[in-house]
Amino acid sequence: MPSPAPVIPPPPTTTYGHSKTSSLTVPGALNLNLSGPGSAPLPMPSPALQPYHGTYQSISPMPSPIFNASPSPSFNASPSASITNLPAFSLGPPAYPPATIPLPEDFVSPDVVYAAPPSPSISGFAVHPASPPYASASPPYPLQSSPPSSPEHRPRRSTYNPTPDAKAILSELKSTFSRPSPRPLINILPTLSPSDLSLLRQEYKHLFRGVNLAKHIKSVFPTTTPFGKLAFSLALGPYESEAWFANSWYQKRETRNELLIEALMGKTNEEIGKIKAAFKDAKYESSLEKAVAAELPRDKFRYAVMVQLGCVRMEEEVEVSVDGVREDVARLGNILERRQSGGETEMIEIIVNRSNRWLQAVVEKYRLVYNRDLQKSIRDRSRNLGETLLHVLAGATNAPLRDAKLLDQAITAAIEDRREDLLISRATRVHWDVAHLKRVKNAFRRKYGVELGERIRAATRGGYQEMLVRMVREER
Repeated sequence: MPSPAPVIPPPPTTTYGHSKTSSLTVPGALNLNLSGPGSAPLPMPSPALQPYHGTYQSISPMPSPIFNASPSPSFNASPSASITNLPAFSLGPPAYPPATIPLPEDFVSPDVVYAAPPSPSISGFAVHPASPPYASASPPYPLQSSPPSSPEHRPRRSTYNPTPDAKAILSELKSTFSRPSPRPLINILPTLSPSDLSLLRQEYKHLFRGVNLAKHIKSVFPTTTPFGKLAFSLALGPYESEAWFANSWYQKRETRNELLIEALMGKTNEEIGKIKAAFKDAKYESSLEKAVAAELPRDKFRYAVMVQLGCVRMEEEVEVSVDGVREDVARLGNILERRQSGGETEMIEIIVNRSNRWLQAVVEKYRLVYNRDLQKSIRDRSRNLGETLLHVLAGATNAPLRDAKLLDQAITAAIEDRREDLLISRATRVHWDVAHLKRVKNAFRRKYGVELGERIRAATRGGYQEMLVRMVREER
């Protein structure tokens, strides 16, 4: 008889400082060695353990269910991270595998229905399925907005023939006598749907002796350049790219929490299952949960990420109960409106585990009961953890406006701080769903009074610029 899974222990509430920690390694990152007291001088504490001015503190006021078209002042990207002169990210074995070892089939397949595996128990962590506080006997709340749909549930072009595109890319990438041109990648990759990309990857592997398209691109256009990173992320597809972003939050002793938060938080259980399946790292037995448990300090942020990785989020089909929403609002109000500290664990369990429809109702009810904005209350209460929870709430209440603000902040970071990682990850993420991309562009135009493509052109150049502009469908 199997033993019951242990319950997730709440993270410690004490102030975080240095502790004895083994060497931490993330693929593509430098080693970080932390020594205990009495040994060599300690490095600067990680920004993850300190208050910082994060993304959602920069782009406040937060998106609300009612669209706010008023302009806002420009803002700076989070100073908690910088990727100037970053080393190349790593995603496993080289592009050309030994002839005797066949590569696994590409992960993204339009004909395969994925069933999320049970979440493993890691260092005492286990996640139990979320359930509403009350059964949905009360009248349900109406749906206020629609989040972007998952890639495999979107309309697909059934007439795509990948052979000409695969041959065009292969002809350029395998050239050994001249410098390969990025033109085929610019012309082909940015506008492919996830299902079309899957067909292209399969055809490429068939034509070129089992070589993986994404890894071949990386070997020719290294990810030390913005163009190489962007082309590689596009070739990975919607789930492998998120696994790559989720595994790239730590570089050069500086955290980039935005990459981890945006790659995982607020995703459906099905999407998280596919991202976990796409994660590859031999050190952690290709387990994203083990990587997060090992690489993040034992704090509330790690707890929130582990809850998300447990694939226990309430499904959107669950009816929104008036009584259940009322209880959640009362619990949140008891935490946020009182002067005492604490309550972060309870906030995580409510916000991370609830569906978008349920969270919309909670935000609306909280405003009616307390005459305060829930997002603002969370930001004022807990700055570091608030970044994580605000991303989830902003996506539930107005995902197009949230993503428009994130793109504007990423463009500002590319200009002022030379941070390309935010623009690459955010542009890649929104471009998979054409309908959502259109809503984001409309929100961007209304918010900032300029087209998204024009802002991108002003901040970038060369083939990198061309590929980004084609991704957002704003070619001249």
